Amino acid sequence: MVKFDPVRDDLFQFLDDFSPPQPYRTWVVRWCKALVAAQRKGGDVRPLCIEKPASVEDVERIESQIGQNLPIGLRKMFLEFSAGIEFGWVLPKGSSPPFSIYSGGFEGIKLAWLTRLEEERQGWIRHVFSDPTDPYSSKWYNKLAIISVINGDMIGIDLGNADGCVVYLSHEGDESLHGMILGRNFSEFMEYWSMLGCVGPEGWEIEPFVEGVQGINPLSVNASVWQKWLGLE
Repeated sequence: MVKFDPVRDDLFQFLDDFSPPQPYRTWVVRWCKALVAAQRKGGDVRPLCIEKPASVEDVERIESQIGQNLPIGLRKMFLEFSAGIEFGWVLPKGSSPPFSIYSGGFEGIKLAWLTRLEEERQGWIRHVFSDPTDPYSSKWYNKLAIISVINGDMIGIDLGNADGCVVYLSHEGDESLHGMILGRNFSEFMEYWSMLGCVGPEGWEIEPFVEGVQGINPLSVNASVWQKWLGLE
């Protein structure tokens, strides 16, 4: 387990000591900078924790449990970089950030959690979204859940192809968020989301940076305003 805590660790020393392959090193740099920036704003931070890479056997066991091959980018990350990553930040009360953004990071993107997350997604389908012909319900189908949102929503990957797009799955009837494309594939989603300090992951926090079917645009005007305010430039 590799860990970066901005409260006690020196960023430059950490990055000198830990040098994963690209593009993961770039992601790590951005996650660390987001934690440092949030701390400077007086926010609470949860350290970045990076598990060692998974083995092929580990991945194949989870694929067998969920009955589905993992999307290409997600599988590569687990095998080449880490079997599990987590970090988070919350801005202090009284902050006045643009677009009403107050948090970022994720409880975890972990190989070992995929089975449980898939059970949760299937639970939503069984108990709430059981009609696949309903336009809203249908968006819950043929997805792989990868991130759990604290409000009960989920972030998943479309299984329509081997490296499908990342989408937001809302359980609350929010038409503007449900099915919102966050990235054209997992690797692009992580690349662009990391440039924003991984805002959210609640959909209303990510939405200001999403542009149509391309997903998150880290070079948009909104993104520039946010990055400048938090100190991610």
